Amino acid sequence: MCCLRATAPRRVISSPGRQPKPILIPLNVYGRSLLSPLGSAKKQFADSLQPNRRFASSLRKFMSTPHPFVYLALALLFGVGLWSRPVMAEPLVTGRVLHMTLQSNPDQKYLLYLPTTGAKDRPIFVTVHGISRNMEEHATRFAPYAERYRVVLVAPQFPKKNFPDYQRLGRVGQGDRADQVLQKIVTEVGELTGAHNDKLYLFGYSGGAQFVHRYMLAFPERVAKLVVGAAGWYTFPDPLLSYPKGIKPSPQLPGDVFVADKFLQVPACVVVGEQDIKREANLDQAPGIDRHQGYTRVERGRNWIAAMQKAARAKGYATPYVFRTVPLAAHSFRQSMRRGKMGDVVFECLFGDVLTVTK
Repeated sequence: MCCLRATAPRRVISSPGRQPKPILIPLNVYGRSLLSPLGSAKKQFADSLQPNRRFASSLRKFMSTPHPFVYLALALLFGVGLWSRPVMAEPLVTGRVLHMTLQSNPDQKYLLYLPTTGAKDRPIFVTVHGISRNMEEHATRFAPYAERYRVVLVAPQFPKKNFPDYQRLGRVGQGDRADQVLQKIVTEVGELTGAHNDKLYLFGYSGGAQFVHRYMLAFPERVAKLVVGAAGWYTFPDPLLSYPKGIKPSPQLPGDVFVADKFLQVPACVVVGEQDIKREANLDQAPGIDRHQGYTRVERGRNWIAAMQKAARAKGYATPYVFRTVPLAAHSFRQSMRRGKMGDVVFECLFGDVLTVTK
């Protein structure tokens, strides 16, 4: 390597009698400057390491050494610095569905929608997918309702690998506890947005419907209202049947106690497509469930509402329980939303008149 002695190409203002210092430009054997690919890297590296002027001055003197290993070291250090910078979370913009990662668990994802009017002090609406894991579709189809009603939308993801039993909250030996993960998500959403996360408005479809009604039974103090969309089967308020068929405590769900005096005060609505009467492979057809709950999702939903209403009235509670069907829909979230206008039913059951919730 050689060096070419040259005067700086830029204009230099100096005092009388003082000449500009020559600049040493390192060249390779072909006469090309070694600074060209590294000049911008040197500048950015120097700018990022300036806690004080004295250090910056020393750093510039060090970098003026025309040795190729100096430039190689700077390039490596600068590259490592860029690589090791933490990835910034997606900005919490309003009016569109955001892909979020739970801060305490980078593997846990969820979707978030914030209304353009702001999220502070607004209620949280949670929508839970079925076994098709169509979280994106849930979020995008419910986002216009969240905007209209000015509520924060949360759509958690429960991958099959980690949550094979999420419909039943996650029993012992069958994956992670989905109920505990949901609580972490809504806690984080409340901290990030200022939304109310003490009482949730829940909806789930199919497998997600199984999850939300069992979540309400286990944690009624955390739920304001819920809508159960075409669950395959239910946990009935029967203290003689072990969980998940009834509310008798089970070692499969240790630590959870179902308190009827609390969960029977949470308003609930069941929504099923009027054509959802086929006994397809995904419907649990165990003889005990058929005998106790009914043969189709329509029958089972209607029977669960009747059982909850009977148990509430026996304790003197006038809790509203509603059973609704939506037209032109079989067992399909997409059909129920597009043809049956299920979104209208869900938000009417949860929030009532749009004018009252947006005041």
